[in-house]
Amino acid sequence: MNYKNILTPLIIIIAVGFCVFWTLHASREIAYVNTSQLYDGFKLKKELEEKYSKVQLARQNLLDSIKFRIQYISVKGAAITEQENRQLNDLQRSYLYKEKEFADDNDATARQYSDQIWKQINQYVDDYGKKYGYDLILGATGQGNIMFAKQEDDITKEVSDYINRRYSGAKD
Repeated sequence: MNYKNILTPLIIIIAVGFCVFWTLHASREIAYVNTSQLYDGFKLKKELEEKYSKVQLARQNLLDSIKFRIQYISVKGAAITEQENRQLNDLQRSYLYKEKEFADDNDATARQYSDQIWKQINQYVDDYGKKYGYDLILGATGQGNIMFAKQEDDITKEVSDYINRRYSGAKD
């Protein structure tokens, strides 16, 4: 048996297989988005941020009201009555309790809103990738995840427009 007759077709098969493999993998559609810009430009984020600010302002107004009452009673100094002293102590405890409660609730709300925003962004980016035939969409955070990419591979603006249209109810 002649090894030359077997080796030549084998090399050709391997070369063709390598070319097919390379062509399939080289033609993948890969792009990236700047996740910070995507997050900051998302309409849902802006709406939840406004809602969050209103709640924080209302809570701060309540704390300021309690603080004002504490200061009002404290102004009397030594002339404070026993009843006013109890009231002052109750107000101080209430203030500290509310302050901690509001801080804890603000933190929990901020985390909940952030999770809700990212969940929605991820779903819309998934939909975008499928609709426009991407094999891979990377998220660049500016902290080393993607150290270099060509500017033409940045689809942040297109994805941002898409997710805001989807969030607003448009059917793409």
